[in-house]
Amino acid sequence: MAKVEFNAITSHFQGKLGDIRFRNYLGRKIVVLRSKPSGAPPTEAQQQVRESFLLAVAYAKGALGSPTTRALYEERARLKQQPLFSVAIGDYFKSPMVNAIDATGYHGHIGDPIKVTATDDFEVVSVDVVIRDAADAVLEQGPAALIAGQWTYAATTVVAAGDTVKIEATAKDHPGNPGVKTMPWLIA
Repeated sequence: MAKVEFNAITSHFQGKLGDIRFRNYLGRKIVVLRSKPSGAPPTEAQQQVRESFLLAVAYAKGALGSPTTRALYEERARLKQQPLFSVAIGDYFKSPMVNAIDATGYHGHIGDPIKVTATDDFEVVSVDVVIRDAADAVLEQGPAALIAGQWTYAATTVVAAGDTVKIEATAKDHPGNPGVKTMPWLIA
């Protein structure tokens, strides 16, 4: 997008003039060229992008319809100086990430902590932990609690020393996008 200096005559332009569009964007006047659609039918990949964008728009409309969620997105839009609707759509397309699973305090006892560090471009709203045995059977699972900025899960079953388990952490954001990380852990 080019920067345009508006003068006394052009500062009041609004709307379209041929293929040129004058718009207000975050309190600034911008000029854009009108895109011309090609006559070709969309490819399968283009169709998939369009369908996912329709889902993102539906999510954004629903999220902005909730006063609580809308307030969160309004604050972020103000900080990023971006339109509210595009912040909500952007959140839909970006999944959270589980950065680390810290099982150093987990020794197979009830109440042992498993700490999870998860990030998102907007906000991680929940983290669930699943512990599986060597045969991939679920031994236990449940939500982690956010304590002092870190997600912490307290074990609920006993696992014998010497067994290897798989610890899986799944982080979710407001749209429900998952971010998953799995690691093996030898019970000592």
